[in-house]
Amino acid sequence: MPDQLPPQDSQQTADHSNDRVSPAQPSRDQSHATLERDRTQQVFRRGYRALVEQLGSKVADTLRGWIRKEDQLVSEVCKHAKGESSRLSDQEYEAAVQAGRVGRVLAAAEHAQPIQVPQAFGDQRKDIDLLATRFHGFGLGKAITVDNLRQISPAQMRPLVDNARKLGLLDDGLGWATKTIAAKCIAHDLVHAVEKNRSLDRGAVR
Repeated sequence: MPDQLPPQDSQQTADHSNDRVSPAQPSRDQSHATLERDRTQQVFRRGYRALVEQLGSKVADTLRGWIRKEDQLVSEVCKHAKGESSRLSDQEYEAAVQAGRVGRVLAAAEHAQPIQVPQAFGDQRKDIDLLATRFHGFGLGKAITVDNLRQISPAQMRPLVDNARKLGLLDDGLGWATKTIAAKCIAHDLVHAVEKNRSLDRGAVR
């Protein structure tokens, strides 16, 4: 009859089985870093495409060499911004910063909360909803709110929407995200009209 292992040996065997090395799992920090890198690449690429769509080959030629090297580009941009030695020319730096800014506008617009445009605006409702989404991308989301839309008439809103269309803020594609100044001007005019109407309402109540 074969000898049985002593109890302690059985326990040691069990302990050793627990010591087996499991496949390496990425740490939370590594996963976060990978996610941030992917986001940075996506933001840059979308911003790059928007600039190419709007400005053409000039931007494409400047930044083409950095496509698929976005993590390196971000590092070089940071160095350049601090006045440290970098591999970027001034032209590349300006184009990269602009591409990143436009990419962030596009990303922010995707997270805009839809608003309920009042029925009174009729055929303008779709354009107002789109303009509100794009204003959110520019950080101007407070310009078009349900409360503000209650303070402005469809007749007052129409020229603002028409102007937004003329300036490219309602265009298809990605080029609208390069229209920062146009967006700020229209948002300013809208808020000014809303505040003026509020003042008139307060005066009428007195």
